[in-house]
Amino acid sequence: YKKKQTIYAEGSYPNGLFFIVKGKVKTFKTNSDGKELIIGLYKDGDFIGYNALLEENKYAESASALEDSEVVI
Repeated sequence: YKKKQTIYAEGSYPNGLFFIVKGKVKTFKTNSDGKELIIGLYKDGDFIGYNALLEENKYAESASALEDSEVVI
């Protein structure tokens, strides 16, 4: 994923578990004014998006790359 590219979006259904091989990723919520509230920061070796996958529910937040990142599903 390139810098600022969306990995998954709030409200969409999960299609797998994301593992960050290299890079940095943020998870965030967007309010009605379009402002972002950062929920988490992740780096090499971290998993993201697993809560929605385990709960079989939509993503409660969005995730995007803070820098060019290698992420596998």
